[in-house]
Amino acid sequence: MEENTSLPESVKQENPVTESQTDTKEGLQPSEAAETADSKASEPGTVTGKSEKPESRENARIRQLVDERKQALAKLAEAEEQAKFFKQQAAALKPKPAGNEADHPDAASYLSAKMREVMSEAQQAAAIQSAQQAEALANVSRERAYQTRVDEFRDRASDYDQVVGNPNLTITPLMADAIKESESGAAVAYYLGKNPDEAARIARMSPVGQASAIGRLEAKVTLPEKRTTGAPPPVKTVTGGVGTSQPDLADMSYEDYRKQRMGKNA
Repeated sequence: MEENTSLPESVKQENPVTESQTDTKEGLQPSEAAETADSKASEPGTVTGKSEKPESRENARIRQLVDERKQALAKLAEAEEQAKFFKQQAAALKPKPAGNEADHPDAASYLSAKMREVMSEAQQAAAIQSAQQAEALANVSRERAYQTRVDEFRDRASDYDQVVGNPNLTITPLMADAIKESESGAAVAYYLGKNPDEAARIARMSPVGQASAIGRLEAKVTLPEKRTTGAPPPVKTVTGGVGTSQPDLADMSYEDYRKQRMGKNA
């Protein structure tokens, strides 16, 4: 009689080996095994996936110049707005002459008119001085914004200083101002350095002709290949709407003027 060596069904069902147990190490539960794997993945020298490529020194340099230009253009816009305000305020503070004492009914009236005249003169002088200071700050900011363009262009054209420093290059003050105002000013200056005869031709034009010629060159010049993008967006300037009433600038501070203008253009 043949002996039956197979296990009973009840024994087969006892303590079955599950798939999850085969995936664990040293008796760890699935969650514990996952935590162990994660901790090892975070250990130094462990590659967990694609790492971000570090920014090159070249791109970092250009990004820094772009940020500096944005700041300079923002300061330029603010300084120009201040200069505009104080010039308008100085005009509104035009002193009214008190005249002679005989032009007034009594001495008290004359003294009051004379005091108002002196105060208006002092306020007007202060407004003129503030306008001049704002214009000076605008010039500094404009120069800084242009210099960042030059620095960025120089990084792409190593001979920039040599070309622009061409002793045969003729640049009038008006041409220089137009170049500094241009977003492509560094490229225009470089082009003229390469073409001094054209620069001399433009220098002989009328002031309007010179500004127009520089404007046409902006579309003509070709920049060296850019290594990265990120030119700053145009700076938003505050402008008045059509048909808006003019505020009384004589007794208004610049901060109040700015808040009012910002409110109208919101």
